[in-house]
Amino acid sequence: MEDSKKLNLHLKLVFLIWLLFFSYAISVNIVVRQRGGFFSDEASYFSITQSIAYDFDLKYTKEDIYRIKRDFGTPQGLFLKKSKDGSLYFSKSFIYPLFAAPFYRIFKTNGFFIFHSILLFLILFYGFKVSEREFGKNTGFFYIFFFIFGSIAWIYFFWITADFFNFATVFLAYLIFFYHRGSNEVLPVLISAFLLGVATFSKPPNIALTIPLLFLLLFKKRSLKSSILFSLSYILPAILLFGFLYSMTGDWNFMGGERKSFYYKFPLEQKDYTFDNMGIKMTASNYWERYYITPKIFFLNLIYFFIGRYTGAFIYLFPGIFFMLLFLWRRERSIEGWLLLLTYFVEILIYTGLAPDNYFGGAGSLGNRYSLNFYPLLFFFFPKNINLKKIIYGFILPVMFLAPAFFDPIFYSGYTGELSKSGLVKLFPPEITQILSIPTNINPHTYRKRLVNSNIFILNNNFNAIREDRGIWIYESGKIEFVLETREKCKILKLELLNNPFPEDNLITIRIGGRKKKIKLKPNERKDIFLYNIKAYLKTKSYFYYYGYIKTTTSTIPFYTTKNNKDRRRVSLYFKPIFEKCAE
Repeated sequence: MEDSKKLNLHLKLVFLIWLLFFSYAISVNIVVRQRGGFFSDEASYFSITQSIAYDFDLKYTKEDIYRIKRDFGTPQGLFLKKSKDGSLYFSKSFIYPLFAAPFYRIFKTNGFFIFHSILLFLILFYGFKVSEREFGKNTGFFYIFFFIFGSIAWIYFFWITADFFNFATVFLAYLIFFYHRGSNEVLPVLISAFLLGVATFSKPPNIALTIPLLFLLLFKKRSLKSSILFSLSYILPAILLFGFLYSMTGDWNFMGGERKSFYYKFPLEQKDYTFDNMGIKMTASNYWERYYITPKIFFLNLIYFFIGRYTGAFIYLFPGIFFMLLFLWRRERSIEGWLLLLTYFVEILIYTGLAPDNYFGGAGSLGNRYSLNFYPLLFFFFPKNINLKKIIYGFILPVMFLAPAFFDPIFYSGYTGELSKSGLVKLFPPEITQILSIPTNINPHTYRKRLVNSNIFILNNNFNAIREDRGIWIYESGKIEFVLETREKCKILKLELLNNPFPEDNLITIRIGGRKKKIKLKPNERKDIFLYNIKAYLKTKSYFYYYGYIKTTTSTIPFYTTKNNKDRRRVSLYFKPIFEKCAE
């Protein structure tokens, strides 16, 4: 009787957690939350969902853009492609919109989050039932709670993108399989395979996730019949979905062909608004011409995958890494565990190997959104040396890393680069291999700004917008962190410096390209310094990248502290980088 009450208590907690998210889903005014618009992938997924819900197709027409603007706002970053017959189609994976469309048709924009809330409930319920079987009720409940809410996975609940859907689909496929693994029922095997097939259509690298389940069916359960049924059920979604895509667009690849993204103005809005005279080319057809990887890039990406400032699993998906470390610490003999570990690393190699310049999802990502597809694998390590006390201690690091995002998930979903600029996260190494895609690039004042003979990527907020002779005023005393980009390999860097007028010496530390220098400047003092034999941190196909930072100790607002100075900005130090003696 007591056990029954405890079970009821934990299921009630699952229900209350779900109720919180469901209440948000049905009551939030999404148009107000999004400030009347949406950006990049959200724009495309919303638009595709609306087209499927009302027109039952993927074709883009004038009616589509009218409905989008009428019901929501201006979609910034709408992906379209032109077919051979000249028709326009939405050019993103349609599987998430296909599942979300019925909810959108009934509940309008809130339907996305109502759909997400159903997925979350299923994950929590099945997750609790599976972990309860392994650890008992108390530890089992906190095991699933920690896995989801100690990571960024739950924050993607608030995104109108496929990321939470992909996470949930894979997770449910595994949960259903493991929950019913001791029975001879065929239906759970079919459902699990079907869900993985759906997840693979959404993200093709998910094909590797079938390996552990097929192994368990073939070699542990020794059921050839179940293995064949699993394979057929897995292939079925691919046949149906690719067939639907081909029948709609005349192409198997939704990202291939003549593909563009559109902002502010859209084809067919006006007579002279056409696909040909607008938009930015975004095709995947010439991907292998742009592809570039070296051993250094490959190994750096493996390091960044775990401890990178913007993508590191240790920061953003710590519970899974914690479970993995506990599993490895005991070196348990679980064949399932080792197979899951192997599959996890296979997925890492696929993403870092095939997308060396963007293995995590781009500037709009919070953490590594692509890794949400295989993060569920780490749940099933079930380390024998875990207990409630260790789970509670395990929460410490996620809270220290991600507290701002946990308390304000909507803000940090829109400004994904901000989390990396404060707290403990900024102490981790920035992913220089991903420099063209990192979240700080969302701010146009920090992304690839042109200097004298180089470009600069600024990694924090300690700067004033560039407006004076290709140089930068540091905003306040402290550190400005950046990466300089050049076309050629350079050996000497000249820095033209101008100190602020504050009546104290400014102690300045400079470190760029592996060279370090400390100097002292008096108020308003100018000085040129040189750094010799600097070394590029990274070389890519077209560029050399030099990582660096400058620290200062004084700053002021000249308008208030200096006579006849009309500069109302807060300033610390002006610096102007100029590369010299570059290879031709």
